[in-house]
Amino acid sequence: MKKPLVPLTEWAEQTYSAAMKPCINTLRKWARDALIQPAPQRHGRSYYVDPDARYVAPVRRRRKASA
Repeated sequence: MKKPLVPLTEWAEQTYSAAMKPCINTLRKWARDALIQPAPQRHGRSYYVDPDARYVAPVRRRRKASA
């Protein structure tokens, strides 16, 4: 059975310690940029996340050296 989705701020409180918890603007940016997997769902102005979701760091591309 699927777990009910939780608000983005509640997910952050469950996932991160108080000292390491990202601010709400950072959480919203992660949600917009699909850096939380499985992806959060947006309902109105709020994001809801699977309680087992995890932050996935973006992959940086290497620049080609100019000759």
